[in-house]
Amino acid sequence: MNEPNNNLGNNIETLSTNSTTNESIQNQSVTSNVPPTINQPEILQPQQQATNNQTPPKKGGNFKYILAFIFLIAILAFVFFLPEISMYVESKKQNTGSTGTSTKEIENGILTCSFEKDSDETNTYYEIDFKFTNKKLITSNLVTTIESTNETYLATKKAACDMASATSLDVTGINTSCSLSLGILTISESYTHKDIDKSAMSKYVEASGTAPEFNYQKNIYDIKTKMEKSGYDCSISSQVE
Repeated sequence: MNEPNNNLGNNIETLSTNSTTNESIQNQSVTSNVPPTINQPEILQPQQQATNNQTPPKKGGNFKYILAFIFLIAILAFVFFLPEISMYVESKKQNTGSTGTSTKEIENGILTCSFEKDSDETNTYYEIDFKFTNKKLITSNLVTTIESTNETYLATKKAACDMASATSLDVTGINTSCSLSLGILTISESYTHKDIDKSAMSKYVEASGTAPEFNYQKNIYDIKTKMEKSGYDCSISSQVE
């Protein structure tokens, strides 16, 4: 009787072992070929949130700087041209009547300016007539009227006027006269500006005379402006022949 074939059993056991091993390897291979599960939304979510949280750039930033620069230039230009603007406005005021409408400048006429100064004992009234042609000064006449209850004061002013009147005889272009009556002293000083001897003017002023403030052919509207700034009330009328 033959003995059992041990080699056959061993071979069967070996085959079984190999089969199990191959199956395990195949399972591992299949498992390793399956890509791992990726929760993509969870990975992308922080990036998306960061993108959403970004502050959008503000619009118009450069425009504000440009506007501020233009505003600064405008202010500097206004300050630079302020004197010219003031002169223009003053000129418009001179040529504007009480109704606010522009009026034509008078070429030939008389500019009359007056001023009054009062005190307890004395009232002094000044009136100046400037005669002009083509808006240029030709002659002027200053009349000073002093009314006072102080007779000594009036006598002193009359004596000074008489001295100026006598001196004016030696000064070309000036004629002075005085009169005192019933507590009122009237002093009249007439100037022909073209003929005034300026070299003798200091002598006349020292004798209590009044030197003319404006020169021959001075623009009459410039005179009006200056007199009004000094407190005088002025008006212009056409020359009546």
